[in-house]
Amino acid sequence: MSAAGGPAPEDLLEGLGFVVAGRPVRRPPPRVEDLAVLSPTGRLAGQENGDDAYRAALLALGIESRRNSDETRLGRLWIRGDGGAWLFCGLLLQAHEPVHVSGRLEIGALTLEMGAGGASVRFDILRRDGAGARLLFAASVPFAVVTRERISGPRPHGPPMGHGGGFGGDGHGGGLRFRFFAAKLVLHAIATQGAAATPIEGKMAIPVSPDFTPDA
Repeated sequence: MSAAGGPAPEDLLEGLGFVVAGRPVRRPPPRVEDLAVLSPTGRLAGQENGDDAYRAALLALGIESRRNSDETRLGRLWIRGDGGAWLFCGLLLQAHEPVHVSGRLEIGALTLEMGAGGASVRFDILRRDGAGARLLFAASVPFAVVTRERISGPRPHGPPMGHGGGFGGDGHGGGLRFRFFAAKLVLHAIATQGAAATPIEGKMAIPVSPDFTPDA
């Protein structure tokens, strides 16, 4: 609990499914759904707040908001690329209580950790409802989720290729080498207690492809 008596900012991030560094996970993750976006995210732009702007954005993308739900849900947003592969294009947060609250926790940007390519991804579209309980982050340029990248330069000393250390070869003692990693979304926020404002962040791993299996 925070000094004000409400949930601590770290608890709010954890309740959204994000892991805060140095803090043990104390609650089960929220329900996560993979959602197919029907229209390009590039039709939206910038940041708009309010119920009307939030609903209009979901309508434009062809996805539905869960109304009057007593549980927190996350929606990972995907769209078909030109070659037929699924591309990641955003995250929908639908909490059962306000999470963006001025003077307690202010949700900022969503960024991506994904090797060298993650820094170029921008979730440059943001919609937030009037209560601060539902947020949409979308990338105007969808991207393929990857978990390895090619590396160049002298081969590091250590275990043989493909036997640990985060590196792998071509299986024949040479050739291409790769670095492996987990792709993670990073949610940035500012936690406020009294006159002190502290940046905090939470991380969430994402898969390389969607699973559209219906809920049980």
